[in-house]
Amino acid sequence: MAWDSNLDPQSPAYQIAADNSRYIRVLAGPGTGKSFALKRRVARILEGGIAPTRILPVTFTKVAAEDLQRELINMGVPGCEQIRGSTLHSLGMRVLSLQNVLAVTGRVARPLNRFEMEPLLYDLPTGFGKKRERQKRIRAYEAAWARLQHEEPGFAQAAPDAAFQNVLVAWLRFHEGMLIGEIIPELYRYLRNNPAAPERSLYDHVLVDEYQDLNKAEQAVVDLLSTSAALCVVGDDDQSLYSFKHAHPEGIRTFPRTHPGCTDHALLNCYRCPTGVVAVANALIGHNVDREPLQLAPVPANGSGEMWIVQYPDVAREAQAIGAFVDDQINKHGRRPGEVLVLAQRRTIGNPIHAALKDRGIPSKSYYQETELDREVAQERLAIFKLFVNRSDRNSPTPVSCEFLSRA
Repeated sequence: MAWDSNLDPQSPAYQIAADNSRYIRVLAGPGTGKSFALKRRVARILEGGIAPTRILPVTFTKVAAEDLQRELINMGVPGCEQIRGSTLHSLGMRVLSLQNVLAVTGRVARPLNRFEMEPLLYDLPTGFGKKRERQKRIRAYEAAWARLQHEEPGFAQAAPDAAFQNVLVAWLRFHEGMLIGEIIPELYRYLRNNPAAPERSLYDHVLVDEYQDLNKAEQAVVDLLSTSAALCVVGDDDQSLYSFKHAHPEGIRTFPRTHPGCTDHALLNCYRCPTGVVAVANALIGHNVDREPLQLAPVPANGSGEMWIVQYPDVAREAQAIGAFVDDQINKHGRRPGEVLVLAQRRTIGNPIHAALKDRGIPSKSYYQETELDREVAQERLAIFKLFVNRSDRNSPTPVSCEFLSRA
């Protein structure tokens, strides 16, 4: 299928796909067709003769990367199957694990999960406070990087912080480990300090989805990866949900100023929601401050929709009620499972709903399932597996794992 097949040349999707600007910003609200526009843009780039390996689509989550990969393959454009969508953390792991990069950084890109953090916490001197205080100091060390408050990694504001940083990094170097929060900063430092690094010119086109959810360090990494590439960022400052991870929505608001010559596009027609839902969303979003002055546009063909406000005494009964409602929509009203979207603000609510749907035999995909490794038992078994693969791993050994290895 040609990239412009059945596309109106006046449509935003066509203009986004056809744009040859070095820098492009796309402001796209929920349900406005950003994935469709990005797919058409990738198809146009491929048809223009750019090698698939020279295109980098960046997403915020692994699930989104997999979805984008699947959608590109379904387009049927030759070369789509060779494009590798990635999160910045996955890309950082790949780059930092290269031998030439390891020789420069001296840091082994072997991240510690929460279970493996326990030995580190107990090894840190008690002079830095009790366990909880040491955890706080580690989070502060990572946060300084995430916010990119200073050009020095893990910039310490005071002498005690500097001393803690030195002890922490020394432990990590000896154990050949890395904090999850160090992956992006280490990638940034490597790319920044090595202007001739081949990794800065690996791509001709970089496309970033959910740009508003990246923190300052991640946005800086994107710029360094785009040293010789065209950069297209897509997002919506009203949808920034990750302030606890130091998300930097200001980055998408100021993008045209920080990237001279940037071309602006906007996707505003909300094809996903009924007009009543769009009206409520606009009224709520209108209270936000320091935002782009844009509003979602309702699509009359979607109808006004129906809304209910229902409250349940506990999560279990809420999950069962939602399962029954979805069951009714599918089996009595003829809706397809893919037409039903259930939003839950945290996994403690989302997972029971997912289970209730599965119990009723309703096909369901939960985006919370990507966090399965957050469970301590899963992290412990992963640590044991890493030790089984590499018996010199200095971050995994535990009495349980030693027993496991002796039996193996």
